[in-house]
Parts: sequence; structure tokens; C-alpha cells
Amino acid sequence: MGARSTGGSTSCGGVSIPRLVVLADRFCCNQKQEEFKQTTSQPNALRLSGDTLFVANEFGAVGKYDAKTGAAISPSFITGTNFFPSGLVLSGDNLFVANGEEGMVGKYDGKTGKAINVDFVPGLTVSLIGLGSLGDSLFVADQTNNAVGEYNAKTGKLTEVLGVVSPYGIAFFGDKLFVGSTSSGTIGPYNAKTGKLINASFFTGLTTPWQIAILDDKLFVTNGGTGRVGEYNAKTGKVINAAFISVPSEPVGIAVKAQSK
Repeated sequence: MGARSTGGSTSCGGVSIPRLVVLADRFCCNQKQEEFKQTTSQPNALRLSGDTLFVANEFGAVGKYDAKTGAAISPSFITGTNFFPSGLVLSGDNLFVANGEEGMVGKYDGKTGKAINVDFVPGLTVSLIGLGSLGDSLFVADQTNNAVGEYNAKTGKLTEVLGVVSPYGIAFFGDKLFVGSTSSGTIGPYNAKTGKLINASFFTGLTTPWQIAILDDKLFVTNGGTGRVGEYNAKTGKVINAAFISVPSEPVGIAVKAQSK
């Protein structure tokens, strides 16, 4: 499994284009179809920070790469025993890593990779765990428990629990929290401040929505079982292009960045 970097223009004026980094089952390429200069082992989550790409590899590591060239900065930036990273999110200088093997979320220094607290959020189920952050809040999607928990990103204190069937992908659009349900094939928005459900079926007709990302007013979702990344209007839920990106494998993680032309 490897990382693919590709994209499509959202503005013809040359101000910016989205750059999508999607996981696929083989090493791939950038927009010019050149070799992506790094290897990964079963990556399933991505996070961009400037020109740095963090990659969660299922078999025990979070790697750090140059997002422009694909060159490895530190392939074993974070490692551990019984370590199955399935979610990544940055909050300030901290990198939170979901460990599906141990059912917990660890807190690490995003610059050095040094562990601050490996069981910052303990007691989760051993399963896929998705992550998101907004301000000082850390959102944790516990797929087996059918819940999204909101935690204080500084203290780890649980402040809110949302009931969502098989949640995994998390993204934010203004004051809306979008959560994907892998079993129902839907993505629904919630009020990020109150936790109130706005529309559980805002995006429908997906097979298995894995991870989601938002750029401007567009939502991108890796749709499991189809080899596709879909593009949707984040304001209306309308399909823009259900096959915005097609790969010959299984896209899982996605990272999006506005980039000057």
C-alpha cells in the first residue's frame, strides 16, 4: 500500500488548487505521474501540516514525509509495541494518534515525535478509531461503540458523547461537525458546539465512507469498495463528482491542501 498525490483545479484564475493525497494499494505518483519517492506499509491515515505529510502505517509506525517530493523525513517518527495507528490529527504543536490495537489515543509532540501521554484517551474499543480537532476539543470516533466522544485536548477530559452508528471519518466545516458512518454509507453534519444532529443523511449513497476532508466548500470522501474519491458540496450535500479520483485499489486516508499555482 502506498500514497498517491493528485488533484483537480477548483479555480481557473490561478489562485489555488486542491492537492489531494490519497492512500492506495501501491506506490504512486504526483500530478506529473512521477514516482512517489517513499515507501509505506499499509498506510491508512494522513495528515498535512504545511509541507509535511504524516502517514499512519498500520504495522506499527507514524512516518513523516516531505509532502512536495515524497522524500522521507522520518519513516519511524512515532513507533511502539502493539501499535496500530488508525487516525491522526494535529492540535497546536501536538499530534494525536489513535491506536486501534490498544483502544486508546496517544498525545505526542508534533515536532519531535516524543510521547507526551500514550494513553491520553484510554478505554476505547479495539477497532478503527477516527480523529478530528476543533479549537481545544479533540473528537474521537469509536466505531465499535457507535459513539463520537468530545474531549478536552489539553486535559483529556470527556465533555460530550454523540451517538453515531459505526463512525470513522471526521471533518469540520464552520460550526458543523461531519461524521461518516461506514455501515450506513452516509455522512451527517452535527452542530460542533451543541452536538445536535442536523441531518444524519446529508450525504447518502456511499458504499463505505472511510475518511473525509474539506477544502473551501467542498467535501472529499474516500469511498471504500469503489476505488474512488468523491467530491461533494459541503453546503448542500449535492454530488459534484462521485468519481473525482479513481484508483485501482482501496483509497482510505485523505489529506487536502490549498496550493498556489
